[in-house]
Amino acid sequence: MNILERLRAETREAHINLEQISGAGKIMDHTISLDEYIKVLKANYIAYAKVESQLSPLQNESIASWIAADLHLLNENLPEIHDNFKVENEMQRHGVMYVIEGSLLGGAMIAKHITECPKLKHLPQQQFYAPASPDRAKRWRGFTSHMSSLQLSDSQADQIVLAANGTFELFRQSFMGVDNV
Repeated sequence: MNILERLRAETREAHINLEQISGAGKIMDHTISLDEYIKVLKANYIAYAKVESQLSPLQNESIASWIAADLHLLNENLPEIHDNFKVENEMQRHGVMYVIEGSLLGGAMIAKHITECPKLKHLPQQQFYAPASPDRAKRWRGFTSHMSSLQLSDSQADQIVLAANGTFELFRQSFMGVDNV
């Protein structure tokens, strides 16, 4: 099993658990309110800001900056960030990147539903929940290509999976911190 297959399999439960509290379901079934959507953005901002602070220098544009722009369009203040997330080595970085780069694919699927939500259809084009674009697809392809090229020991692969699951947990905690949506 290659590292991407292993990540997909061994983070599946954490991914499902996060989806259940992330507000994505309410966007997909078009029942989300504006207040709930703002909480979704704030929780995502907290999580992305924390992980991106540990990935410096970023190879791609900051996702937290996209969310910040969306919150500013809604005249919302950015939530306070208490930095308690650490990435200590390259293997952990790969695990974190798996979660954040993969989330862009999910975000593009969710974005299709924003304009169908009665309470959100008035919003201007969002930067975070944005339709699929060639640039975002290129980011994912570049990441998966890089990951597939790695020659990893079992220990290194274990570190990557552990970091990915830890990143999912950070996102879960961020959502729990701004109330369930």
